[in-house]
Amino acid sequence: MKKLSLGVEDVTQILQEGYTYVDKTGFALHMIEEGRSCIIIRPKGFGKTLFLSTLEQILKGNKELFQGTEIYKSSYDWPEYLIFRVDFSQIDASSSIAFENGLKAELTQFAVSNGVPANESWVVAQLISVMSNVSEKTGKEIVVLVDEFDAPIINNIQNPHNLQAVNIAEDHRQLIAFFLKCVTRSVDNPRVKFAFAFGLNKFAWIGGDVVHMKNIEMDPEYATLMGFTEAEVKTCFGDHIRSIAQERSLQHKRNVSEEAILGEIRQWYFGYRFTVKEVTVYNPESTLRYLRTKKATNYWYSSRNRSALIDAAARDNMPLGLQDSTVGLRLQPSDFNITRLRYVDVRSLMYYNGYLTIRKYHPERQWYDLDFPNKEAREAYKNTYLLRNRVKAHHYENNNKN
Repeated sequence: MKKLSLGVEDVTQILQEGYTYVDKTGFALHMIEEGRSCIIIRPKGFGKTLFLSTLEQILKGNKELFQGTEIYKSSYDWPEYLIFRVDFSQIDASSSIAFENGLKAELTQFAVSNGVPANESWVVAQLISVMSNVSEKTGKEIVVLVDEFDAPIINNIQNPHNLQAVNIAEDHRQLIAFFLKCVTRSVDNPRVKFAFAFGLNKFAWIGGDVVHMKNIEMDPEYATLMGFTEAEVKTCFGDHIRSIAQERSLQHKRNVSEEAILGEIRQWYFGYRFTVKEVTVYNPESTLRYLRTKKATNYWYSSRNRSALIDAAARDNMPLGLQDSTVGLRLQPSDFNITRLRYVDVRSLMYYNGYLTIRKYHPERQWYDLDFPNKEAREAYKNTYLLRNRVKAHHYENNNKN
């Protein structure tokens, strides 16, 4: 029985050290062959960093690492690109200057490691200069990989009442959009083959500024890019499910079937739908936690920082105490865009944080009905709703004291 890859986000470690690997290389192949720069948006815990690692190793030409996978069996010719990979969540974003300097430091490190100087004072000018000079010196085209591109924004809107922090977040949003625009425009960077940016929300989505990137968030072709399908759970984790069923049978002194265990996993962690295509997936992180602990509980909420959502829920007058019904939670395509940082639509925030998912799509009016995907998300929402009430009570007490 192979090891569970819970917490392991390096595809090389997974494939070389005997971890169970859910093969998503077919999607990587399709993205590469399309030749378009892409933005990918999914909730935390859905495997974005692991997929980024997968792309990185494929684009480095590391063919033998992927023996037995879909891309290895294909006719892909494994060209080798130079990779500029940056994780925006690891850059100091406490101020506009700090974030710009941190981004410049990443570019400088990339330039120096490839034997070229990085002398431009403005970060965007440095970006264009570094990409051009590095590519010319190495003779290779460059691929840019950005993880958690919206983290600098999210980290500064935890308290939407802090206007200084919100203004910093807005500055970050402008710079991130400009960065993504410049890195993907062939006129600015002809030696950048393409770029892939991964994030949690559309906080950095500023209209035409990222028009050169394809947003595959709701593309039906990528409906199961992130998350485990039913078939993948059965195929990749069948031994673990069988082991849990046998252990439960001994514990309860009656037969517990594998289907019963799968049904429990399905009830708690299945049901996420991200496109108009009627395909749903499991939450990968929570599914792996269940398989490790052999216990169905709310792993997802306890492992996430939800303060931005709590603040939004505490501020919004929308009746979100509907733990047994989400009738009326309906969004149009434009509602998914987050254009204002201080007043974020709590429905969009709940969707992007994984509390809600698409339940039904109405093509004639382009409406999306939202609902809780599973028991875990519903329980997590109850916890948030209770905390919202405590936050409101705290605000009320403070106001009365004054």
